[in-house]
Amino acid sequence: MTDIAPDFSELDTMFRDMQTRDSLYRPTSFWSKASRDIAEELRRNGLAHFRRLPLPLDYPVRNMDDWLKVKDHYAFSEERFAPNWEAIARRHSAEGRVVTVHIPGGFDEPRQLMGEEALCIAYYEQPELIHDMLRTFGDTAFRLLDRVSSTVPVDQLSLLEDLAGKS
Repeated sequence: MTDIAPDFSELDTMFRDMQTRDSLYRPTSFWSKASRDIAEELRRNGLAHFRRLPLPLDYPVRNMDDWLKVKDHYAFSEERFAPNWEAIARRHSAEGRVVTVHIPGGFDEPRQLMGEEALCIAYYEQPELIHDMLRTFGDTAFRLLDRVSSTVPVDQLSLLEDLAGKS
């Protein structure tokens, strides 16, 4: 069987098409760059080798000191909101679009920071670390949801929680 190089011209069409849409529907500059980087990686590595990374060698959080170094990234901040987000959210709501808020899961987010095994051990050996992480995630999620829902009705709450990720 011969490998046929896939044609990714649809990606170019997608990028051109996105630029013709109303600015409300165009991706942010972050997502524009990220999607172009992903497309370039796909072209460079092909579908068979796209995003085939081994498990991380290490995770950023092993103890309270490590957590305190990254904790500020998880704290609530008004800077999490894009400029003019309220007007955009109101417009979406008025036009009948689904307004969604995404918050991280209480097991998934610590697992991303610690790894599954270390997290499970930390529940027993470092409960103060786990409590602080969950309080921080919960406070940020609550304040974010409160901030958004005081502006527009939230139609959907999205929560990433994949407890069965390895089964």
